[in-house]
Amino acid sequence: MDSIQEGVYFRSKERPDDFLRLVFLNFSPETTRTQAHDALLKLWGMLQDLKQGIVRDLRPSQQGDPDYRVPTGKLTVLLGYGRRIFDFHSHANDWISPDDRPYELGLKLPPGENQPFRSLHWGKNVNTEVAQSDLVFQFIAVNELAVNRAVVEVQKLIDDQDLPLSINVFYQGFHREDRRSWIEFHDGINNMVAKERIKAIEYKLLDQPWMTGGTFMAFFKIEVDLKAWRKLSRIEQEILVGRNKLTGCPLDSADVVGDCLSKTEISGCPMTGSIPNNAPNSFLNPPRSADSLIQSSHIHRSNLNRGNPGQDSNNRIFRQGYEFLDWVEGKGISVGLNFISFQRRIKAVRDIIGDPDWMGGVNFGGPEGEVKRPPAIELMSLISAGFYAIPPKLEPYPGASLFNGKSI
Repeated sequence: MDSIQEGVYFRSKERPDDFLRLVFLNFSPETTRTQAHDALLKLWGMLQDLKQGIVRDLRPSQQGDPDYRVPTGKLTVLLGYGRRIFDFHSHANDWISPDDRPYELGLKLPPGENQPFRSLHWGKNVNTEVAQSDLVFQFIAVNELAVNRAVVEVQKLIDDQDLPLSINVFYQGFHREDRRSWIEFHDGINNMVAKERIKAIEYKLLDQPWMTGGTFMAFFKIEVDLKAWRKLSRIEQEILVGRNKLTGCPLDSADVVGDCLSKTEISGCPMTGSIPNNAPNSFLNPPRSADSLIQSSHIHRSNLNRGNPGQDSNNRIFRQGYEFLDWVEGKGISVGLNFISFQRRIKAVRDIIGDPDWMGGVNFGGPEGEVKRPPAIELMSLISAGFYAIPPKLEPYPGASLFNGKSI
């Protein structure tokens, strides 16, 4: 039996519900380890009550009052710890040991132009710090009320109990019923099958006992430049993605003759426009193409090796993304993806983004170098990002041994 926290929907027949909130928090600089432990005990306890429909302001206040409970919305709660929580420069002297920091969390994602990755850069005028925080709570539920209530109840408890925490930012996300992204292609089709996922996500090393049996989360809030994308022809878009835009059928080959593009698709592909039940594996997870142009498409670059999920070089990750739609003052509509993945090695994500054989040479997909068709496009930019350690589900809350001094 695994000990992965709820909120990672990797088990057979599990599917994440449709609404997401990610809440990023920091402890105040003078907070001691004991005070942090007490704050997390209170927050975690309140959230467990909320999962049972218990809202603090609606508890019975006198004898004879009903035991009223709100609909839970099937709320799940996940708690993670960022690199910052192990930074002694950001906290009091009486704090957790920097030696408890998992190596996988790495260094802070640097600010600046052409950062933090080779071909995926920060957008303009973004705060690169807010999601590289001490803590993250992930809330997922079947409706917006349940996830919004969780955010509000966290803030209310911080205010009521004068907890030494502050919310940096929260992000919202939702699933599209058509299982497409804002560029209107199917998304998340070739995720791992259920039986492979635990090998890819579970951290089994014993170097940090508080993390053994847990996992690591990567988060990128990725904005998509729809104006630039929609200037491309449909066939240019399809070759960059590697699928037919309408049906989702994987491409088998593509030809460029002068200004003309042509394509062929794999045989035996469902042609409905919706992802069918029991779709063939060649549709969900197409084999590597012999065609160099197709091999450079997004679906092949981002999933270059489809071998054993327990082998490091295959960089297997379990994705659990949510779309977003925001309004930005002075800019207008902002759309994109809350990219969330779980893996036993953060390095797998860094390699996918940074390795030239994977995504490292391009922003989204397509060939490198002087090839003009389809044209190179800077489709994606980072609004926010962070890496988090997700310890196993243990009492009194995940990761408690960091603060209470008790061994696992």
